[in-house]
Amino acid sequence: MKDITAPVHQSISPAEEVSLPPGAPAWLPILALWPEVTESCCAEISGCFADVAPIAWSELQSWLVETGVAEAGPESPPVTLMVRPRWLAVLSEALAVLVDEPSLRTGLFTWVQTHQPSLTSRFAGWARDAGRWDVLREIWLGLDRRKNKVAVEVLRVFADLPDDARREYPMLTWAGAAAAADAAPVEMAASVFVDHLILDSVTLHYDWSLREDMDAAVLAGVLRMFGERHLPSSMSPLDAAWRTKMEIDAFIDQRSRKGQTPGRAALSFFRVMAARLALFRADLPGATAEAYWAGVLAKSPSVAELAVAIQALAQNLAGEVREAALGEASSSPDSYRFGSLDQMAAVMTTLARGRQSLQLLDRVGVDAALASIPLEMAAIAGVSSSVIGLTAMRAAVWGDARLGLNKMMAALARQPVVAREQDEPLGGLMLGRARSILLCQIGAFGAATLCVASVGERFRSVPEARTLLWAGQLGQAVRAMEVVLTDPDLQHVDRLQLLMIKGAATKLDNSITADVEEDTVSACRYLVQGRSFLPFAMLPGKARDAILVMCESLAAEPDTGEQFAELCERLRGVKGGGKGFGLLQLTEREAILLPLLATSDSVPLIARKLQVSVHTVRTQTATLREKFQASTRAELVRKAGAYGALN
Repeated sequence: MKDITAPVHQSISPAEEVSLPPGAPAWLPILALWPEVTESCCAEISGCFADVAPIAWSELQSWLVETGVAEAGPESPPVTLMVRPRWLAVLSEALAVLVDEPSLRTGLFTWVQTHQPSLTSRFAGWARDAGRWDVLREIWLGLDRRKNKVAVEVLRVFADLPDDARREYPMLTWAGAAAAADAAPVEMAASVFVDHLILDSVTLHYDWSLREDMDAAVLAGVLRMFGERHLPSSMSPLDAAWRTKMEIDAFIDQRSRKGQTPGRAALSFFRVMAARLALFRADLPGATAEAYWAGVLAKSPSVAELAVAIQALAQNLAGEVREAALGEASSSPDSYRFGSLDQMAAVMTTLARGRQSLQLLDRVGVDAALASIPLEMAAIAGVSSSVIGLTAMRAAVWGDARLGLNKMMAALARQPVVAREQDEPLGGLMLGRARSILLCQIGAFGAATLCVASVGERFRSVPEARTLLWAGQLGQAVRAMEVVLTDPDLQHVDRLQLLMIKGAATKLDNSITADVEEDTVSACRYLVQGRSFLPFAMLPGKARDAILVMCESLAAEPDTGEQFAELCERLRGVKGGGKGFGLLQLTEREAILLPLLATSDSVPLIARKLQVSVHTVRTQTATLREKFQASTRAELVRKAGAYGALN
């Protein structure tokens, strides 16, 4: 019989290293994973190793039997060859040599991962038993990203790796957490995933900066950063995670100056997780910058997609509408393996699409996004509070405000225990904005004012001015905006919204000037051109109508005519403005008098403080009782407090 295939790569020297039969083909060690050899197996091996001459099944049968490597199966005629047990250990040792040969390694991994699931599980099991953690890492990175496309047997291997494996190759910590979560009940998956990462971050990756290997050090540092974000709230977890992020930056800089730089894969993973952390801090420019660099460096499609999703979400939260930024619709989060970067990217992309639809007043788009994001997946991505906030904003635009508030509180109570976003700047921002507008719509202006105070200072100006507008405190709203509008660091979109609110307030109290009206129309022009329609829907009904009348000229302008018509059409589907402006409106004197009525001062004493007559105070008090439908001073104070007029 002829030599069916000489070793393709003589440098391997398999026969010399592990005593394989003379003339053994380079791929022979693969049979350690696939001890039942069939004709289809022969064909696939031949197709994988293209440098080898095509192998005839009959010749392979004869060679394996003649050398004693295999014996015929029980069939007659035999269609299966069984590798003899005494050869399996030899072939396993030879496989360790094979996977170290660069020219064969890539083809081997590709072939194994695209073949039957049992072969992948055997390869992973072999790597675990042989202590080849590098092989396990490569198998994990090459697994199908989609849900239910990876055999349970494969996931079991990764869910049960020793500490040494996860410490030496930090990516296996992530793999182990994701594999364990995949096997857990749906309601427990998020907790299982995070618990695994926290435990390893504390016990295995605490000394990340002492690692000699740059990639291992950076990846271990990222896992430490992830774990610290889930520390008890008393330990300022987000600040602790950010300090570690800064330490990783300094570490990379220091080592790079000595000629030691991390690989692109490790560096892009760090940058995308840093972008995610910046987003949680509501540092929208920082998140955008980090995500941009992650996308530039990314070799993995998973990292690249997550970077794009973070950029889009950060830009949307800043009030920008960029429909092209997200490209075509991606797969739903539920189509990916639990805890994978792909699932995180899909969650954030879907959330960004939902918020973009909200800006466009596209109810169908918002509903589609919300239906695609289970809270467990949102918690792993770190945006569960943002999803709850989007649900509440939907209620503010199209639903019932009181019911929306109740559902919001219920959703927060149902969040997975690992969800921390409500205690972080981004979560506070999303929930605070939504809660304040819902409270305004039911007339609870005092509660809305307190809610706005909990929003980060950088993002407080618009909801604060809007709350004053809803409460009918027009003069106070204008004065507050005049102070804020002088801030050079005010975001452009916030400035536009404040100018619109100022225009509405001055128009309604008949104090608008030509300059203010011009500024208002100019601000609305920018918003309409960018199809940022949500700010119009957030106004109380009377204010919204006043703005639309003021901006009627936009309908005739070539750059805004089509968008203005779309805005007016979308606003017809928005509910009518709740119990806001029009419920009552306070004069300047009444706004000053109300807090004094809440004290124990007598009417004569209040008159002396205001330097007016007792008759004037009593007349104004009677007017206030009529406005608030209160029969006594005590009832007036109570209702005014709920209204927010005592602040």
